[in-house]
Amino acid sequence: MMAEDGVEITFEVFGDESVVGQIVAYAAVIVPAMDVAALSDEVARIKTAYGQREAADLHCRVLFNGDSRARSDWRDLALEDVFSLYGGVATLLARSRATLLCIFANKSRLPKTDPGGPWRTRSGLIVPGPTVALEFGEKQWASLCANATQIPLKVFPGLNKVRFWADPDRTRIEWAGRRRQVANTLTMWIAGEGRPAQRVSAERIGSEKPSLLQLADFVAYSFARATARRPSQTTLRFKQFVHRLAPFVGQVKLGPHGLNVSMPSDRMASHLRSLVEGGCGHAHQV
Repeated sequence: MMAEDGVEITFEVFGDESVVGQIVAYAAVIVPAMDVAALSDEVARIKTAYGQREAADLHCRVLFNGDSRARSDWRDLALEDVFSLYGGVATLLARSRATLLCIFANKSRLPKTDPGGPWRTRSGLIVPGPTVALEFGEKQWASLCANATQIPLKVFPGLNKVRFWADPDRTRIEWAGRRRQVANTLTMWIAGEGRPAQRVSAERIGSEKPSLLQLADFVAYSFARATARRPSQTTLRFKQFVHRLAPFVGQVKLGPHGLNVSMPSDRMASHLRSLVEGGCGHAHQV
């Protein structure tokens, strides 16, 4: 598959956010371009196995909430059926060649205002931050986490060889001195010493969303539920999902020089490189 500039697309990336309590999580499901069609077909088969049409939406906040589920296409499912369905989704992802990445921010441990300046990663990559003071709410944190998922992809294979499909959020927020839709804030420049800067660019999505965004919704929701909740049997079940999914994990933190993003960029890039070179391993949690 080729991009408009003739460069071959290596990976398709599907991203979505979830907010639970103080945890803002963004998940990226990174799929070899050649695997997208087959993985989409498998998601459709899971839906039909549970009595639904292929076009029915899998949205965790609907399916795991009894009242919302009762008003949806999934009204005939009990909660145990929902956990069983998503158990099948977790198995599908674990057996696939998809690489999973979750970037999260704990709002209770971070400032409500960023005075401006670059964000840094441990691997030395620099993500230019806002040029003016920026009030941070959950949507701003979600945008930062979404942009940050592209950092390892900048290392390999390069952002020009990736198509980034982000669940379109039309909410208007304060960003870089003006109000913008969240979907239009996924445009940060990612730089690093000795490496040319590359700009994040999300694909425009019309009325029909790519079905694999529903996988990103599941990964983000499970991670946020597992990370935010106090111990309970339900929390344990989401922790078990996350254990099976085994995503790479990054976190937005406050360091001595401001905000930084801690993530295994080089390790994840090596994993992606192994997929391209013929390896078929799955990501391991760090």
